[in-house]
Amino acid sequence: MYRLYRQAVEDMGALRLYDHDFAPDVWVPAAGVPWFVTIFDRDSLIVSLQNMLVNAGFARGALKKLAELQATEVDDWRDAEPGKMPHEIRFGELAHFQRIPHTPYYGTADATPLYLIALHEAWKWLGDEALLREYRDVAARCLEWIDRYGDLDGDGFQEYQTRSPYTISS
Repeated sequence: MYRLYRQAVEDMGALRLYDHDFAPDVWVPAAGVPWFVTIFDRDSLIVSLQNMLVNAGFARGALKKLAELQATEVDDWRDAEPGKMPHEIRFGELAHFQRIPHTPYYGTADATPLYLIALHEAWKWLGDEALLREYRDVAARCLEWIDRYGDLDGDGFQEYQTRSPYTISS
């Protein structure tokens, strides 16, 4: 059982995006190796949720990085709306030269509510009220996005429709 646990910890460590470390115990997880070694909203948050029992470092890092990337304005090219959490961010030539909208790209309906779930779970597991204070405004903007932009037809359910002329599926 020890070797199984040790291997799982090593495998999760392979997802750590060292360039995005905030502190020795605050990390950002990648979505997956080898194709998605970048920040993906739901994947980074789900990894964080799955590792909460062992270590909250991924949750703290994902919450912080995604809060930094939260949209502040409407941008159809990137499917951004105020308060919306990003879907994915890419680096490299295509992103640098604005040939793809993933700088970051906000084309998702699940990242924003999932961010709130991860914040709540991190608070429950850690009992750290400072975490709630730190991300209070971020959470309020998430809720505003859900109410204002998330329900396109007013039926109480969240929908998603792209406005970007260029999208790739992930």
